[in-house]
Amino acid sequence: MLLLPTSAVTPNIEPEPPSPASDTERSGVILFADGEAEIRQLASTVLREAGYTVIEAIDGQDAIGIF
Repeated sequence: MLLLPTSAVTPNIEPEPPSPASDTERSGVILFADGEAEIRQLASTVLREAGYTVIEAIDGQDAIGIF
């Protein structure tokens, strides 16, 4: 058994809050497939605004070919 003395001083350690940029900055490539052009366009726009690179495919077969 090992007994260690306790410290009378409590350290004042506060975690740093995450920077606002780290919550919104993302990176990566997303291959997004959907048969509906409007849905594909909307999703691609949202993902690009979030910082992703988006490759669009019109359906699953197209996505497989792109991949």
